[in-house]
Amino acid sequence: MTLATWNIDHPVYGTRRFRAVRDYLLALDCDVLILTEANAALELPGYTSVFSEVSPFVRHGRNYKTPNRYHQVAIYTRLAMHRVADVEDTNGVAAHLVEPRLLIYGSVMTIKDRWADWSDKRYTDRAREQCDVIRRLQRPRFLAAGDFNFRGHGTYNRVGALQVGALVADCGLCWPTQTEGRTVQHVLHGSDVRVSYEVVEAGKLSDHPILSTRLYP
Repeated sequence: MTLATWNIDHPVYGTRRFRAVRDYLLALDCDVLILTEANAALELPGYTSVFSEVSPFVRHGRNYKTPNRYHQVAIYTRLAMHRVADVEDTNGVAAHLVEPRLLIYGSVMTIKDRWADWSDKRYTDRAREQCDVIRRLQRPRFLAAGDFNFRGHGTYNRVGALQVGALVADCGLCWPTQTEGRTVQHVLHGSDVRVSYEVVEAGKLSDHPILSTRLYP
């Protein structure tokens, strides 16, 4: 099974970039896509999708008019899935894949509160919230991926790396991207899942590369 994680930076419906992102995602030919800074207007033929709650982190000058709808996280798949109903979150969404049997969680440890005058939360709060959700959901057939907003052993948002490290140690999760310095996107998985990954540059379509992941039986 193939899975790609990518921050697509909310492409606006009807624009050249929107069409280019759509075509690129289809060309990836992945079974599952975890997209962050997603737009619910993005429809991919052959895929069904679930989204986190509508994001309150709107940016001045960005077009959010219908049919655009901004979400922190989306899961797209061409496999049979159903949403996990008790995960209602702005920064995460969960779904069960039927075959192969797998619980997937798409996550953002957001930094956007620093630009939101209505919020008193910090990055450390958001990282802790996401770690708490992962702690609750984790099991042997589990995978979490998304934009964690820190890189490998870098100093930027190091508190997030420390919190994820503690989570991994406590729960016995695997963290193949722990030392990855090319992207802030990460993947965690349970003991009954085997994973390999590569970082793929996406040109000018996004400031973020794609985290391309392969899961083995």
